[in-house]
Amino acid sequence: MRRLSVLLALTVSVAWLGGTGTRFERVATCAARAAGAGGETNPHWGCYENQCVEIYECGVDDCSACQGCDPNQEYQCVAEGRIWDPETCTCHDPICDPWVEQDCVNAWGTWDPSTCTCSNTCNPQPAVELGCDERQEVWWCWACYLGEVNHITSCYYEQYCEDGRLWDSYSLEDGYLWPEWTEECWWMCFYE
Repeated sequence: MRRLSVLLALTVSVAWLGGTGTRFERVATCAARAAGAGGETNPHWGCYENQCVEIYECGVDDCSACQGCDPNQEYQCVAEGRIWDPETCTCHDPICDPWVEQDCVNAWGTWDPSTCTCSNTCNPQPAVELGCDERQEVWWCWACYLGEVNHITSCYYEQYCEDGRLWDSYSLEDGYLWPEWTEECWWMCFYE
């Protein structure tokens, strides 16, 4: 049994080294060829599945037959902090968190999709009251010249960012109902 395991180990070693020479001899041969102006290097650039990739064995740099991606474009894309897609050989902006982007928009900031960052957000200042007006509305009539009157006060406000941009404008209404004499209920006089 012991002899079988030694034989199996030797067979695997020979298969791993492959060919007639050892792995060391093949690397040494590549270095000798490169020194002899053959231009071979280990590793070298070559075609694999139609793309130019680094191949870790002795050979000459040649991607002319590749229909795949240009490694220089890939390097430039990654150096810019963007995402390289080897399937389509395209460079695109990183995928940003849509919630963070929406927070930026809600804060009136400037969103940069290439870096997923927000700048120039609004720092809202306290609201400024522009003015108020009052009006009355008759809600219903009870009797001749007597009705329920709603007294309404509307006030208008604006709020600005620290840099002067308009952040928000709104109005607030306050009112109360009060029974009182009103000419708008004159028609009830005919029903008494």
